[in-house]
Amino acid sequence: MSREIKKLPTPVSDEYEYSVLRAKLRDIEYDEFIDLICNAVYIDGLPADVPQSFVIRKLIEHGRIGVYNNMWLPASVAGRPNLYGISKEWFLVGENGKTFTISDDRINAVIRLRPSARPLKEWLYEESDNLAYIKMTIRANLIACQNTEVYECGNKATADEMKTVFQKRALGMPAIFSRKEGMADNTKNLGSKTEFIADRLTQLYVENKNRVKERLGILTANSEKRERVQSLEITASVGEIVDSIYTFIDTFNEDAKFYGIPQRMRLNGTIEDLYANAMYTEDGETQNEIEKGEDENDS
Repeated sequence: MSREIKKLPTPVSDEYEYSVLRAKLRDIEYDEFIDLICNAVYIDGLPADVPQSFVIRKLIEHGRIGVYNNMWLPASVAGRPNLYGISKEWFLVGENGKTFTISDDRINAVIRLRPSARPLKEWLYEESDNLAYIKMTIRANLIACQNTEVYECGNKATADEMKTVFQKRALGMPAIFSRKEGMADNTKNLGSKTEFIADRLTQLYVENKNRVKERLGILTANSEKRERVQSLEITASVGEIVDSIYTFIDTFNEDAKFYGIPQRMRLNGTIEDLYANAMYTEDGETQNEIEKGEDENDS
């Protein structure tokens, strides 16, 4: 009779827990940026069974999307391009793994998000990971400021117990430390002072997040409507942000016209006024007029 051998659980290291949490935070940041772009633009004329968010997300992640028999799927080059860089064959792939290899004379359209057709996914993942790293550093600084001492222990058992104590303290739980009878007390407080820098890291996080939004053509918005129009806490001018979002719109529409399909991308109606009003101050001056006046004063 064979006995079932129970497999012991694999211990989870601190490095593994750190990597898992950082990956989760990165994915949250990444999805938030995707959601903001999906909210900023709208594609008129899509088939009823094709989700807006799917098309926009795939354009961001793949750079191109192919249109074939009312299907809108990520497209990649499958054949040699012609004199103008247009491929003779395209490879389309669905979310369920189904693939299509379509010649250029049979495909309805190949739509880019940017003139270069380079996907934004890698850059956006890297930026999202940087934001996640800043968040993790803020968390570590807050915990370190709660536990400002460094101890030297005479044995591993004491060190393990003290580690548990500090973990409980970091979670706000009661921490009870017991020493076995006869165990020598060789624990020394070496002292330490952790500088509180979470506030500066938070500012760095906000600045970096706004910089990514700027590149994506997303206006920085506060909760109040009046502030939403004016809150441009970023380094570039409003015009550059608007140019970024219109790069997506103009490239999409240029390709749609080239292939003769009726679909068009535009600013979402719910925020179109936000972009338009952002170009004006309370006195009614446009951003371009302000910049022109500053140039004249400088001269």
